[in-house]
Amino acid sequence: MKWFMNPDNNPTILVIALVIAALCVFASFGAANG
Repeated sequence: MKWFMNPDNNPTILVIALVIAALCVFASFGAANG
């Protein structure tokens, strides 16, 4: 997991993880709001 804990080594993975997390949060709010 060293490559994940070190953003400078592979920033793309970190960005993708953040985007996926944001999409999951928005999807949850959307489902809650109907």
